[in-house]
Amino acid sequence: MRVFALAVTSLIGASACSSESVNQAGSGGSAGSGPADAGADAPCRCVPAPPEGWNGPIAYHAGVGAAPVCGAPYPDVAFSGHADPEFTPATCSACSCAAPQVTCSGNIEFGNAACNQTPTTTSQAQLTSSSGCQPMSAAPGGSAHFYPGPTTGTCAPSGGKPSAATVGWKKSPIGCSGAGEACDSGVCAPAAGEGFDAAACIWRQGQFDCIPGVYPNKRSTLFQSFSDTRDCSACACAPSTDSTCSMSVLGYPKGDCGGQITKTIEAGVCTDPGPSAAVRLDASPTPGTCTPSGGSPVGTVTPTEPITVCCR
Repeated sequence: MRVFALAVTSLIGASACSSESVNQAGSGGSAGSGPADAGADAPCRCVPAPPEGWNGPIAYHAGVGAAPVCGAPYPDVAFSGHADPEFTPATCSACSCAAPQVTCSGNIEFGNAACNQTPTTTSQAQLTSSSGCQPMSAAPGGSAHFYPGPTTGTCAPSGGKPSAATVGWKKSPIGCSGAGEACDSGVCAPAAGEGFDAAACIWRQGQFDCIPGVYPNKRSTLFQSFSDTRDCSACACAPSTDSTCSMSVLGYPKGDCGGQITKTIEAGVCTDPGPSAAVRLDASPTPGTCTPSGGSPVGTVTPTEPITVCCR
């Protein structure tokens, strides 16, 4: 998981209402009112002081269009952030499967009677393409049957590597601080400059409800960072269904499969193993193919470190 920081928060700045300010009642409004730089002598609106845990008042820009620059009477950047992320899922490279690693196997059964007779005792050995030489326990004149087992092929997967475009944002809100001088019924909140919300606003870190009757109007929740979990699901390969093995069993006169081959025991054919003392599986695999799966986009972009802005 990747985490990205987007903003730095600063403390409330110095007071901006002069002693000659005119007290005016605060009211809500839309962005864009007030002069570009109201100046330190801007008329004062006396608004309720921010409740405990809240900061302000601030000049707030909702983040649509070009951002104004903090200036008197709100000269300091209280926060900056982002809202409404724009992103696309990860792009995943295709999954593929290497050639199957095929395992050939079967069972050989030895009897103590000839092929046209019924044995009174039998013994079995499992043979695979990797089991090597197997000692044989058939008596002279006995029989041998070879029964091929299932052919399995497993493949190593590859691919499913993610690539993801950068994260964009529809909005980039900012808050400017600086006002806050005490007045008759609260604190002074001069009108902000052009591009800022006309209403007096407060803010705090986290997601909170606004305060009814005091600062009741939530402008937005913005975020200062985000986590990016965009990725691709793991690639996998199903076992091959078309791998085959051509198999027979070779008999040798020595227990370590040394010497010249004495007998070839074909699948499904009863054979007199003769003087064989050991056997080994002789297999020729045909690999086939495996079907890949996975490599699908997963995860998302989640905004984190929220800030709540509420206005009059």
